[in-house]
Amino acid sequence: MITIRKTVLLFLWSFICMIGCKRSTHQTSVIVERGFQPSLSVDTTGIVRMTYGVGDSIFYAESNDSGRTFLKEVLVDTLRNLHLGMARGPQISSSANYTLIVAMNKPGDMYAYSLEHSKNTWSKKNKINDVPRVAKEGLASVGSDQVDIFYATWLDLRDDNKNKVYLSKSLRGGVQWEENVLVYRSPDSTVCECCQPTIAVSGENVFVMFRNWLNGSRDMYVAKSGNQSIQFSEPVKIGEGTWKLNGCPMDGGGLTVYNTGEVMSTWRREGDVFISSMNQGERKLGSGKQSDIASSGSNYGVTWSDEEQIYFASSAQPKPFVIGKGSFPTIEALKNKNYLIAWEGEGSIKVHVVPGLK
Repeated sequence: MITIRKTVLLFLWSFICMIGCKRSTHQTSVIVERGFQPSLSVDTTGIVRMTYGVGDSIFYAESNDSGRTFLKEVLVDTLRNLHLGMARGPQISSSANYTLIVAMNKPGDMYAYSLEHSKNTWSKKNKINDVPRVAKEGLASVGSDQVDIFYATWLDLRDDNKNKVYLSKSLRGGVQWEENVLVYRSPDSTVCECCQPTIAVSGENVFVMFRNWLNGSRDMYVAKSGNQSIQFSEPVKIGEGTWKLNGCPMDGGGLTVYNTGEVMSTWRREGDVFISSMNQGERKLGSGKQSDIASSGSNYGVTWSDEEQIYFASSAQPKPFVIGKGSFPTIEALKNKNYLIAWEGEGSIKVHVVPGLK
């Protein structure tokens, strides 16, 4: 009798769920390819472009169906002593006509590889730093506008062997680079030595976020340059609290610009992940690290890791939930208003599509 009753109840519950339960629309995570430190971009036509590293090899893969499947990977180059791991690895950005990969080697040089979309061929590597062997930390970020201008930012040791934030600009899709310019030098000797700077480009405005080191605090700052001038304003501190730390947390953050021009950022302070804009206060998302953010219109999505779990939250879904297992997630907004997240998981690159705001 008990067995029959349980069977009936299970049948009734299954029937109710068939007609009334909301099913998950999250696409199952897929292993794209073995590798480490993925970086994502989406071009103006909606093609998803990804790079990652394996040993000294730089790989590239693309998706024509919004991240559901990826074409066979392409070996872009083998760069001896490639920086890889702990946010060090090849970085990617796409404009209307080009895709650019930036990679750094352990001796401290930084190289760009340019893909012209119409030709579908990669250029030979072009050096970005105009002083040799100054980018030894291997921490960089790359961004682009919609008229094929690219910007790269990195931690640089030139002049005094102290890390500063530098930037260079390319008007030719990454084939040639202009003179390197100083974004910021800390009056307390150095910026945070092991935290990745992040760049975001919106029209003629360029924003660079980095972790500073002032008066013993390791807080996030954002500097802005307008009119493509790459002359940066005095950086503005992000967030309300401060993090006194005698050491480097080895954790940068994410930066994005709404279509309204508002700058949103996510970062870690102590054991928690926060989000804020330059015009509003901070908001705690949860415990964790390695956060990244992307925006679509006036909506955003954030991803981060905590104890080997990958989390996601957004303006449409503010309560965080787990989407997979791994570390070092990165996120991009897709043309269909969904979000694509890629991360390292058990020695492979995994991706996950999360529905956005329709």
